[in-house]
Amino acid sequence: VLRRTEGAPVRGEYRLRHTRGASGVDEIVTPLGAQGFVLVASAHDGPVFHAAFERRTGTLPASYRVVRNRGGSSWMDEVQKDPAMTARLRRVVPMALDHALVELGAEASPAGALEWASSPAFRSESLETSLNSKAAAGFRVQLVRMRENTLDVLLVRPAGPAGATVVYDVDEGPWGGPCSSGTLVGADGYTDGDVYCVAESPGSGVFNRGFDGLLRERTGTAMLLLDVPSCVDRARFRGGRPAHARIAVAQQLEHFLDTKVPSGFRLTRLLVVEKTGDDARLVAFTSNAPAETMSGPPADTGPVPPLVPDLDGPLSANTAKRQRELNEQLARVSGVQNAEAWLDGLESPGQHSVVLSGCVTTPTAKLELERAVRNLLQPAPFTSYRFRNDIIVDLLK
Repeated sequence: VLRRTEGAPVRGEYRLRHTRGASGVDEIVTPLGAQGFVLVASAHDGPVFHAAFERRTGTLPASYRVVRNRGGSSWMDEVQKDPAMTARLRRVVPMALDHALVELGAEASPAGALEWASSPAFRSESLETSLNSKAAAGFRVQLVRMRENTLDVLLVRPAGPAGATVVYDVDEGPWGGPCSSGTLVGADGYTDGDVYCVAESPGSGVFNRGFDGLLRERTGTAMLLLDVPSCVDRARFRGGRPAHARIAVAQQLEHFLDTKVPSGFRLTRLLVVEKTGDDARLVAFTSNAPAETMSGPPADTGPVPPLVPDLDGPLSANTAKRQRELNEQLARVSGVQNAEAWLDGLESPGQHSVVLSGCVTTPTAKLELERAVRNLLQPAPFTSYRFRNDIIVDLLK
């Protein structure tokens, strides 16, 4: 999820990395620090680790290393016993049970350190005393996670002199409800229907508001839908390309956030939480804290371009080019009101076809759109293709 700043936005540049296992990850992430990129978000999806890096200007450079278990020594032990690493330690993000991503900065004294603090879920607030004791020694909360019925908090003391002491508040409650005050530094959901979270400096004037939405799994796919899909969403799910279904999910999520995030607040956390014997839910946290001031080249202030499906199926280069041109022409077709439609060229052994998908509000509009499309399909290579009209007529589109 990318938040677009109003006013004078700065152009963002990102690198997304998706890894499964530790092999070869160093070669993927090590060059990013030298290029001015900083880790800004990460998530786990089963065995896959996702990371988003953003190019930053005017900030201290970072470098990244992947540290693995070695013999009977854990990745945490490997970090702790390497003086060259602890002298530059800034952040640590576990990627899996056997390896972690370590962010390093300039060498400083005293050396950094890291450790876990844990508590059973039903005694989660008992962690507050431990966390605040560690905070006084310069440790900061890096990660909050639920592991079965245990709440784990990863603490890191960055290398160098300790900054101002902070106070931590550990809270839990119904989805979206806890940690209403302070800067949220970590949160995770559990199958009991609660979110467990840690906030820094409660009472500082920073407030969080949470909300949640129902997720439904579409039969036969792994796609999750928010509430009831619109006509266009249904049309995309029926499309011939996997990217259409992904766009449908992204557009529903975009609409959900734009309508739910309170005025003056911004999204800070987004969790998918499954409740035992119940529906999965999307839990969002928002904050009224001002966004970090960014510097860099100005961004384009024009309209946000629409999401367009990648041509991720088998399609010849000439057909792919022609399909893009057809959709550009289709977008300019006049005389068909309230239509949202697109064309897909599908090629498989022994069968080539063009599929018209989308939504209109009347049967007449569907026929008018088909006539317009058939005229567009006159040039090669589509003259020999089978044509299929999958437009959905929905009065409430």
